[in-house]
Amino acid sequence: MARSIPKKILIVDDSPDLCEVMAALFELHGYSSVCANDGGAALKLLHDGLRPALILLDWMMPEVDGAAFRRAQLADPELADIPVIVVSAAPVEALREGAPLVPSIVRKPVDVDLLFSLVAAHVR
Repeated sequence: MARSIPKKILIVDDSPDLCEVMAALFELHGYSSVCANDGGAALKLLHDGLRPALILLDWMMPEVDGAAFRRAQLADPELADIPVIVVSAAPVEALREGAPLVPSIVRKPVDVDLLFSLVAAHVR
């Protein structure tokens, strides 16, 4: 019986601890993951050929934040179709302002059940 290849998730968050915890959780659920510490690092990974099944994106990060990342992602036809879930503690007002860029939102602290149900809906 052939083993299935785990679906890869790109976790974009400036907290190394959160990245590590989320990566471990996803591994327990059969996913593999790659972490990037801001939107610029994530864009570099994507431009270098990474094609994750899903991107988990923090909204408030230094350097290239979630909004800047999403604008760049959506402007690139090679990357625009990769689904994104925003995982953020950003104020609701900030997320509402970015609403056209934010398809799905999970607030921090993360409701793990909600996160995994959204992940399952996006990653088939």
